[in-house]
Amino acid sequence: MGEIAALTKQLRRTGLFGIDTCVFIYAFERHPDYGPAAKSVFRTLQTEHCRGVASILALGEILTGVKKLGNVSQQLR
Repeated sequence: MGEIAALTKQLRRTGLFGIDTCVFIYAFERHPDYGPAAKSVFRTLQTEHCRGVASILALGEILTGVKKLGNVSQQLR
């Protein structure tokens, strides 16, 4: 968990950071290796004084993957 704490500390220090599509996907799919770190990014956005930005293309990539899986409930997790 030291790595996640270091990630959170760095995000707080940065203040504004870009979020790539893979971070959303790892969090949504609960990836066994990267899911906890991805979720910590979103937790940091909720609880700390920092902001994250993502490209509109990220939304398209995420929704395309969900549609391919035919799993609309994936969005609601």
